Amino acid sequence: MMVTHSWAKIGDDKIWESQSVKLLGINIDNQLKFDSYVLEIYSKANRRLSALARIYSMVELQINKVNRLHGRALRLVYNDYNSSFDDLLDKYKSVTVHHATLNCWPLN
Repeated sequence: MMVTHSWAKIGDDKIWESQSVKLLGINIDNQLKFDSYVLEIYSKANRRLSALARIYSMVELQINKVNRLHGRALRLVYNDYNSSFDDLLDKYKSVTVHHATLNCWPLN
């Protein structure tokens, strides 16, 4: 079975029919549907979200380690071994290292 493709002639150029074309960064198929484009955007967003989730879990583990060390330091400095970490922060008007770091970053 032989497949034929349609084409249009504009000036001296032939423009051939295709299943889809990328126009201004958007994939449009020959039925003027955006299904392949939506699937592409969904896949990209899913990959990026998965990467962020992996990074967040690693960062969260490190933040927990820093907070435990911070709690030990507060207990030692103030000789208070009975209060929780949050109580120590409140009592001495302190914040976690993570929050102190975030407060230093300029936010737009």
